[in-house]
Amino acid sequence: MDEIKGKKLTKSTSGLRMIPTGEKYASPFALEEPMWMPDRETKKCVGCKQVFDFLNRKHHCRRCGKCYCNRCCSNSINLQRMYFVDPVRQCYECAVISKKEQEFYERGLKVLMAGTIQNIVEETHNNDRTDLGNYLCRLSADYRYIEFSSNESQTQDKESLPRNVLLSKVTGAQILTDSQSESLNTKVATGLELKYKDEYDSAVAHHIILHPVDQKASMPWLIAAHKALKMIFESKAQSRIQ
Repeated sequence: MDEIKGKKLTKSTSGLRMIPTGEKYASPFALEEPMWMPDRETKKCVGCKQVFDFLNRKHHCRRCGKCYCNRCCSNSINLQRMYFVDPVRQCYECAVISKKEQEFYERGLKVLMAGTIQNIVEETHNNDRTDLGNYLCRLSADYRYIEFSSNESQTQDKESLPRNVLLSKVTGAQILTDSQSESLNTKVATGLELKYKDEYDSAVAHHIILHPVDQKASMPWLIAAHKALKMIFESKAQSRIQ
């Protein structure tokens, strides 16, 4: 099969997949392929309960692995979280989820990679807070890091920059909201709190808070970051189960 840097094209009964060749090339949003429901143990469609026969054939949803008839599993949707190259067959419930995720891949990732100016505050174990300054925060091109870079008006050297956050090391995240807006049942994001382990020493924990310099301009970035982190924790939860 064809291979490019960090990725390898593989073919299976599920379809063509461009899978990473190592952990450093893996997407933090990735999901493992499910175990397919065995054909011999499946007599009826999971959806409509119609009995399978010569005309009513079995089809497996590529996302959940359950067995459906053609009518209940006729959606062909992109499934980038499992590295599929082409759209794949999915049941109705999974297709709804995958469509929403595709919107994130098409729009949310672009917003995150464009970045936004945030004021970064670091919190220590003693609850002391240090204002590190304002930096451009954006998602790296390989989706694995939140990167920090100086504004054009700043003259800090690279050593003074906050260390990039490896998303697979994030242990906790929370979107901060305006308490006044919550009372009006219209939450407004005012920042992002991140807790994560050090990339090079897992015994070291970090805790930073990002506050947008321009709240209105940063709102799309914070919303996209919330979706990205939710997907990352879903991936981690699946890995723990398996």
